[in-house]
Amino acid sequence: MGTPARLTCMDLRHDWTVPEAEALLGTSFHDLVHEAQSIHRERFEPHAVEAAILLSIKTGACPEDCAYCPQSTRYDTGLTPGAVDADRRDRGRRAQCS
Repeated sequence: MGTPARLTCMDLRHDWTVPEAEALLGTSFHDLVHEAQSIHRERFEPHAVEAAILLSIKTGACPEDCAYCPQSTRYDTGLTPGAVDADRRDRGRRAQCS
């Protein structure tokens, strides 16, 4: 099977034909990764890395209200912001001294 037609815009498609879908499914994984990387490099800085930080991953006091997350403000975790950070800092200082 041939390589699927290259997407020329960022529009989400809902009009795939059966032959187009079959061509996409029949494309090798590495070809798909290469095509995705090529499109990504056209639209974004290829050498930039976007970093994300989970600030409240262990505090249990995240200010966001995500229903799926047990650390969100909608749940009472019994923790206050910074409580776990202070404990971690203290343990780190003790470890440095030993």
